[in-house]
Amino acid sequence: MYVGRTQHPIAYLVLSLVSCLRAEAQNYLVDLGPGTGVAINNSGQVALENSFYSNGTLTPLPSGMTAAGINNNGAVVGTIITQGSTPCGPPVQLQSVVNVYCAIAVYSDGQLTQYPVNNPDAPDPAANWGSGINDSGTVVGVGAASPPTTPLERWLIWGVPPGLFSWGVCCGNMVWPLAINDAGQILVNLPETASVPGALVVTSLTGSPSGLVATSISLPLVQGYAINANGSVAGYTTITTGTSANTVTQQLGAIAVAGDGGYTPYASAPTITALYGLNDDNFGVGDGPVTVNGTSLMHAFLCSCESDGFSDLNSLIAPTDPLQPYVTLVHGVGINDSGLVLANGVDSRTGVQHAYLLQVPLVQVGPCCDVYNLPNTAVGKVSAPQSATFTNRGLISIALGAVSTSANFPVQSNTCTGSLAPGATCAVSITFGPTEAGTTTGQLTLLVAGFPLNVPESGIGAPFKVSLHTSATSVSVGTPFTLTWTASPGTTCKTYGGAVAYGDPPDGWSGPLPSTGMMTIMEKETNTYTFGVTCSASLNLVQAAYVAVIVTQPAPSSGGGGALDWVSELLLFALLVRRVGRRERVGWNRGLQATGHRT
Repeated sequence: MYVGRTQHPIAYLVLSLVSCLRAEAQNYLVDLGPGTGVAINNSGQVALENSFYSNGTLTPLPSGMTAAGINNNGAVVGTIITQGSTPCGPPVQLQSVVNVYCAIAVYSDGQLTQYPVNNPDAPDPAANWGSGINDSGTVVGVGAASPPTTPLERWLIWGVPPGLFSWGVCCGNMVWPLAINDAGQILVNLPETASVPGALVVTSLTGSPSGLVATSISLPLVQGYAINANGSVAGYTTITTGTSANTVTQQLGAIAVAGDGGYTPYASAPTITALYGLNDDNFGVGDGPVTVNGTSLMHAFLCSCESDGFSDLNSLIAPTDPLQPYVTLVHGVGINDSGLVLANGVDSRTGVQHAYLLQVPLVQVGPCCDVYNLPNTAVGKVSAPQSATFTNRGLISIALGAVSTSANFPVQSNTCTGSLAPGATCAVSITFGPTEAGTTTGQLTLLVAGFPLNVPESGIGAPFKVSLHTSATSVSVGTPFTLTWTASPGTTCKTYGGAVAYGDPPDGWSGPLPSTGMMTIMEKETNTYTFGVTCSASLNLVQAAYVAVIVTQPAPSSGGGGALDWVSELLLFALLVRRVGRRERVGWNRGLQATGHRT
């Protein structure tokens, strides 16, 4: 059972690939008559706020009844006036209940049954609303005293007609049960608080008929609006960005997917602010703001929310449909397992309430969670490819068109061509080549049956680094030293500083450089030289590194005891020894006369 509720005046029905419409009517709006859409089942039957649509016939609900949900057997649940003429309205108005007397109502096979439920602990008469019904006929609802108590208290109502209904304060007062699935799981909302998750799934109810005790699981959603057969829930969450002094809170449509480890949240694309319907394949429908000709408007959206695929439902109306220029779908309300979508909208010519059928494709994007969330990649480099799969969840083949993508996310391979058979899967693989540091976002678009299916792209360009080192920070004139530098691959580098910057004789440090290398420098003048390497990866991304080298004159000799003098004395001594040896060989060591000479 797929339930959605809305306060908006116009209803349209969006019919997916499974349809009894003629082939030529695919993607065309079909007028179903006036009404505000509330919920849809797997047979394509629709509960409108005050009427029931089935097999092409729109039947008014009994006087005073307001619908809230429908099961797959066509039973409509809601509320009906039991005293006076004040409309009961939807349960959300319970905060302001005054002299409203209502009973739970079930309308099935043309028969109406009322189930008044009075809480003996609250003043009578009570105001009771039916809000959900599953295929077994189990009903959930909400009750409050009328006039309201202070503080206002609401209680959960549960039961299987025509048996006795039970009531109880579940999970705190102000509880609002919305829907129940065939597993008996009940979706419950607590008071809406943007900073605190308020959605619960009640898994069991025990206790006496007049005092229920609930076992529940808290969901990672601020509010929930629909629960599917698997226990997954559609609603919305919030994210906060910015600094502590300037925070920004953004509301995003989201689903909480049930699994063995509990519930995992998946936020929709930022375009969607809330999801009101969810089928068993976790396709959701909701709404969000768009800008049209400079004006912000609400549009209805279809979301494959586990993988961020989404489409504006208005883009799925055939351009040749005569109603396409006038009808705007503004609020997605419900979706069944065949892709039949219920949405609310407006006709710009009249503003008259209507319901419409429209056939659209259902393509699921995967794999879950990390579609086109590419890895961090160095600026100037290209990431490894990443693939997303597209699966036809409908029952007929879908024609596939062109694939387009944003800059920095080129398509590497694409098997999504021709047509996609029911249950078949194709894949598009992209890479990420950042040109600057930081987060880069984009969007891949695949034409499905002539209409765009959008998948967000995201990647982070890793900032590049530049380093420069010298083999010596102080040398003498004429003494060589080595500069070594490295930068991220793909960058463009050049020199800075060196002898040229000081007007000294060139030392070779000038002009462009490779991203990695080394160079031997020898200066001819004394100075303190600054050497730099400046590298860039784009016009707006530049990094640099610097070192300083002091060049001095050689130290003068000291005249005694120095290393140079010692060496000189050693050489003179060796020469003297050599000469003495020569004297011995020629007889200079023999005795001499008082006067004479010897050669």
